[in-house]
Amino acid sequence: MKATEKTKMPTENKRSFQLDFCLFGVPFQIQPFFWLAAILFSPFIQREFSDLRFLSCQLAGWLAAWFLTFAVHELGHALVIKKLFGGKPLIVLYGLGGVTIHQPVYRRRPGYWGHVLISFAGPAAVLSVIGVLIGAFALRGGEIALLPASFIGPIPIPVPWPRLGPLHPELLEAASNAFLFGFLWMGIVWSALNLLPIHPLDGGQIARYLLMKVHPRGGLRFSLILSIACAAAFILLAVTSGDYFISIFFGFFAMRNFSELKSLDARWG
Repeated sequence: MKATEKTKMPTENKRSFQLDFCLFGVPFQIQPFFWLAAILFSPFIQREFSDLRFLSCQLAGWLAAWFLTFAVHELGHALVIKKLFGGKPLIVLYGLGGVTIHQPVYRRRPGYWGHVLISFAGPAAVLSVIGVLIGAFALRGGEIALLPASFIGPIPIPVPWPRLGPLHPELLEAASNAFLFGFLWMGIVWSALNLLPIHPLDGGQIARYLLMKVHPRGGLRFSLILSIACAAAFILLAVTSGDYFISIFFGFFAMRNFSELKSLDARWG
């Protein structure tokens, strides 16, 4: 979701079932609930099924897409921190997302524009991979359709869909289509959501740094007000469309920003 500065990095964690590895020189921690959430939110597990093998292949494709979407997003943050500013990032994938944690110690200080670049790098990485995937498919003469506007809460976002054509065996086709659907749909929709100017989403981080650059004294307060207003608008849209999960999602952000705004006002008197 975002790159977070921490004064102390997490110590070696020996919890059961946690997966630890390195990718492109960046350490990863994947907590068990990350996979459980992927299964619970899979569109395939919610359907009636008669062939367990077919469902298993769809679910495997979905889990691969779930991991790749969040891993590429967080790697976008982490590689900018590591390569451009000399930081030491750690990626933690948990629950419904992930976070890039790093010490506020750099070889070169990012400054306002550097922090904007770090925040933007996550969505940009996912959208770039999607663009390369679709471009490569198109260059090979593949057919690309535009799915009807998909909805995540009140937000309609059309998703490009490469038509693979028949694949054999049937189970390979099921896994491939589930992966493509998951990666394209989650990558585009989640990146669009993440760029909303709502803190702590990446768009909220970007808005905060830009406003603090323009107005050093009042920029933080303005960013919190903007974040609360945008979250409230999406809560209203979600409630009117009957999507209560999205309303809770944005409601949590609204309360968090409102609490931070009250604390800020109390400090400034």
